[in-house]
Amino acid sequence: MGIDLPALIGHRGAAAVAPENTLAGLSAAHQAGVTWVEVDVKLSADNVAILMHDDDLRRTTDGHGPVRQKTFAEIAALDAGSWFDDRFKAEAVPTLQAGLQHLQALDLGLNLEIKPCRGRGPQTAAVAAAVLAAHNFPLEQVLITSFDWTAIAWLAEHAPRWHRGLLAENLNCDWQASSQALGCVSLHVADSAVDREAIGKIHDAGMCAAAYTINSVDRAAALRAAGLDAVITDDPGQLLPALPADGA
Repeated sequence: MGIDLPALIGHRGAAAVAPENTLAGLSAAHQAGVTWVEVDVKLSADNVAILMHDDDLRRTTDGHGPVRQKTFAEIAALDAGSWFDDRFKAEAVPTLQAGLQHLQALDLGLNLEIKPCRGRGPQTAAVAAAVLAAHNFPLEQVLITSFDWTAIAWLAEHAPRWHRGLLAENLNCDWQASSQALGCVSLHVADSAVDREAIGKIHDAGMCAAAYTINSVDRAAALRAAGLDAVITDDPGQLLPALPADGA
């Protein structure tokens, strides 16, 4: 397989204990002991790559309105932490550039999910790839994934050096042919769709198998025993001690 994924990846940093997609969240994941994190990237109105999951600002900031209609200056002025806990009221929405700098300082690997606003898949992939290249982030420490397969297609054609993976809710889609055509090294599917048979199918296709979002110790241990390569979790501090030593 084309990439060596860790057994545990912190989801949006460590979303159970710190505000998602923030520098504080990345620090929390590092403190929990994981070696990789997953974060989401999308574009502001002026095409700045930022760490953000939702298309609207309301849930994870004190702002509101579509991300695609706000400049980065407008987004940067928002509080991205108080919604989670008052302790994080100083947290801002970071740029991908700031996130990469923080990850490099912490020596964390990155599962970067391209989470584009509608119709901006290839454009988001292009900007993210340019930011990654400018930081000279180690190839073996980056995996780019997306539910928007047009974003992955752009990467396959224009930035093929980066490892790529597909996201899917289940295996009831054209994942095998698409993964092969796009040179993907992993398939990431929802917890509800993962079992030993599904893991076997993904491995038979020559790819790593990852599952999201798993916060149960027993479930994580069972899937690892069934051959799952990577568990994506909101609570790495809870799950990591329960996994085998090679799960770090």
